[in-house]
Amino acid sequence: MNLGRRSFAALVVATLAFGAWLAFREAQFRPVTPVVLPAFQDAPRGGDVAIAVAPPPRAGNVSGRTLQLSVPARMVAAPAVLAGEGLLSSDSSPFVEHHGLRVQVLRVEDASKRLAALAAGEVDVGLVGLDEWVAAGSPGDVVALAAWSRGADGVRARAGAASIGALSGRKVGVVGGRGEWLWWALLSRGAFSPEARRALEQAVVVQPDAASGEAAFASGAVDALVGPLPARPGELPVASSAQVPGALAEVLVARPGLLASAPGDVTALLEGWWEGLQLLEVDPAGALSQAAAALG
Repeated sequence: MNLGRRSFAALVVATLAFGAWLAFREAQFRPVTPVVLPAFQDAPRGGDVAIAVAPPPRAGNVSGRTLQLSVPARMVAAPAVLAGEGLLSSDSSPFVEHHGLRVQVLRVEDASKRLAALAAGEVDVGLVGLDEWVAAGSPGDVVALAAWSRGADGVRARAGAASIGALSGRKVGVVGGRGEWLWWALLSRGAFSPEARRALEQAVVVQPDAASGEAAFASGAVDALVGPLPARPGELPVASSAQVPGALAEVLVARPGLLASAPGDVTALLEGWWEGLQLLEVDPAGALSQAAAALG
């Protein structure tokens, strides 16, 4: 399996460092018990579990400019849409009325494009996978843990391959670093003999992006695909990130320099995000319906 030993080692170190950073950061947060919102699991494009942790005290004033937030069109971005009452914050929204921040939510499904825009300073904050951020060279600063993937990602196969073991000797497409990381996590926690695991590692065909992976799977160039779920008609959901809890984290990342130039904007964003999570907790069905309509 061509994971790239250096990249893999860097991801492991970054994941451990992120856990230590998060513990330190949470010690500075208001004393609020984290709340897991299982309603995400039943969302139209769900499978992510929101991690609700109160934001830190305000650091500096809000700049007055519209903050550009790049997100995937998935329910993991629901808090931002709810806090803004849409993709562009309205005057009556929690973002504007309570925190003085107007947010423009940009739907960008390709994580590599979200990260490239962050690195170039074309957007202010991006919602990305921790693994994707590390693979892209860690541009900017992680400012919050947004969610864990618990079923939003997984392995889809054609009929006849109902388990990971059944994929031995076949071609398995994995989408970028995220797919490789999930595939490694699934193999590492599975009961495979050394020979069976070696065969499954050798089955991997790396795909540069989600679109390439979908095209390879549709054409039959690969027999299974490690990437976003759910499975489509005629496909079998072989495994999912629910089997490896905590393996894939979604984080909010500020562009390089934003924390230094506009710390008030960042904390206002986190405060609004927290309010969006509270709206999900109070009225899960209504909030998810509103978010789904905006995110498409």
